[in-house]
Amino acid sequence: MNKKILGIDIGSAFLKAVALKCDVLSGRVSVTASALIDLEAAGGLESSLSSLFSDKGFKTGDIIFSLPAGSCSFRHLSLPFSEEKTIDEIITYELEPHLPDPIDTVIVDSLPISSAGGSTEVLAAAAKRRDVHELSQAAAGRRITAIDTDAVPVALNLLESDAPCGTWILLDIGARSAAAVFVQEKTIVHVRSFAWGADHLLEADGASPGTKRNLLQHFQEIADTLHLLGAKGLLGTLPSHLYLTGGGALSDSLRKDLEAFFKLPVLVVDLLQRRGIAILAKHPVAWDGPLMNQALALALRGMTVSRGLNFRKEEPSSKREPQGLRGHLPWTAIMLALFFLCIGADLAVHYYADSRKLGILKAEIARTFKGSCPEVTRMVDPVRQLEQKIKEAKNLPGEMEKGPLFLEQWKKAMDTQPEDSGILVTGITCNAISLEINGEAPDYEAINSWKSALEKAGSFADVQMHFGGGKDMEGRKTFRLRMTHAL
Repeated sequence: MNKKILGIDIGSAFLKAVALKCDVLSGRVSVTASALIDLEAAGGLESSLSSLFSDKGFKTGDIIFSLPAGSCSFRHLSLPFSEEKTIDEIITYELEPHLPDPIDTVIVDSLPISSAGGSTEVLAAAAKRRDVHELSQAAAGRRITAIDTDAVPVALNLLESDAPCGTWILLDIGARSAAAVFVQEKTIVHVRSFAWGADHLLEADGASPGTKRNLLQHFQEIADTLHLLGAKGLLGTLPSHLYLTGGGALSDSLRKDLEAFFKLPVLVVDLLQRRGIAILAKHPVAWDGPLMNQALALALRGMTVSRGLNFRKEEPSSKREPQGLRGHLPWTAIMLALFFLCIGADLAVHYYADSRKLGILKAEIARTFKGSCPEVTRMVDPVRQLEQKIKEAKNLPGEMEKGPLFLEQWKKAMDTQPEDSGILVTGITCNAISLEINGEAPDYEAINSWKSALEKAGSFADVQMHFGGGKDMEGRKTFRLRMTHAL
């Protein structure tokens, strides 16, 4: 499986981009594409990025951007904490008094300098929120994993490789601006931006004393920063050498002027060669080490969990734009798996509950059938068998039946008849389910008394009384009592 990262360096005049592929199993890293775009000629940042993403080599991959150091503010802070989480929570408020912009218009991150006795020295950096938002909008639909700043990724790469201990400077000279990173004992202690670049330095590098004086004044700004850091105790020794990157590193005269002014060896950085990275692009790639160092360092940062500034960390990952359909596929697969798992669990629970209900219902039916039809020895379909028995009972002739059932039920009924009730029975119907008595009574009270006695006796259930519409010659009331044999 391969991992692809795009490092995109937004300079003052050019956009530099590198596509890096890493084989996760072997750990081998290679460059698959590179681009150098003139921002002004392309029509601005948004047009440049649109043109870049239309290139096949940059259509996919996570992105790491860099902002110009000139749009960021850098300050040293001493905090009475050593926990990284606590520092992240309070650093914005600690930096607020030192910022030229309102605190709600910036995004803050930091790099640790030193830690001792429960306190921590950090280099805090604040980027303008509108610059971060502009990058996010220009790369809408792509996944941005980090936004760093000029020169810092290259300096960190040097620290992770074979850069010596002690004090040194990395000077990144772009076309119209420059940035210097000051390092001591494997730690970045300060970053400063300058409003001049290779264009200004080459114009000032003339034969006349006046133009030469302008060149030296630019170099003096770097020297003044060195003295200030030494006075604050951030640099204990003078630099042993100076690393040079960016477009300015292509000028031999600038390198010689820097060596003469600082009296230090000036080393041109080539990260591709230093890190032993191969170029394995399908098409020929034009590569100029000093120009592409920053973009390569950004892409390398995405291959490892390396430290650095990140002005993108404030934004929750849920709000970040997915990388097209491919960015959605892993989460879609996970959500679908969870969805079907929940459906399966729900069906299993319902099936278990229904099976248990059915078992209880079948047992109750069997118990009722055996109690109602004890003479049936084989139970095949108890509901249908019981329905058939009821139908057979209903179809019995409606005349008086002889036999033990009639005699027993009739005796129970007559035993409950009150004495001297004056009730005359005129007809009896009995079957396996019910007993029906037709008769006459002198009044309704006598019939009600017999009905109450039948209900209290417990020999019959559901005793119902119906009065007839007519009367006999003596004015007696007709009635019909219908009752069900009690089980």
